[in-house]
Amino acid sequence: MLNRLSVTMLLIGFCLTGAANTMADTTDYWQVYVNKKVVARYDEGLLAPAPLTLAKKNITAIDTLKVRYVADAPCHDCLVSMYVEDEHGLRATLSVMQGLPAVFKASFRPLLSFQRLNFSKQLYIWYNDGKRKRLLFELKLK
Repeated sequence: MLNRLSVTMLLIGFCLTGAANTMADTTDYWQVYVNKKVVARYDEGLLAPAPLTLAKKNITAIDTLKVRYVADAPCHDCLVSMYVEDEHGLRATLSVMQGLPAVFKASFRPLLSFQRLNFSKQLYIWYNDGKRKRLLFELKLK
């Protein structure tokens, strides 16, 4: 016959085994480039990714913002996108691709125009695959 300690240990074991089986086993991560230079690295473990601050005086309209997005369990036929959203909730799509891993590219021209036309102070760069969206980083152009 099982004593209370044995029953308790069995229950704890079942709980831990069940929790381990339900945890996500994928990790997404992304790198941010300005032209060809890596300026930031992030992963899905971050609850609030650190803001990326760039000096406006060092950015031209022809410079390129590139985000390399990788997932452990990639979706090869899904439609994925990167978009910008400001503090007013206004959005603009920057790049759309099919499948992961993806390399999203956008010139700074639409970002600078979006910020100027909407009087935006904060820009948020998002990832969307149709099932979920994820804040990649906050972009501060000062």
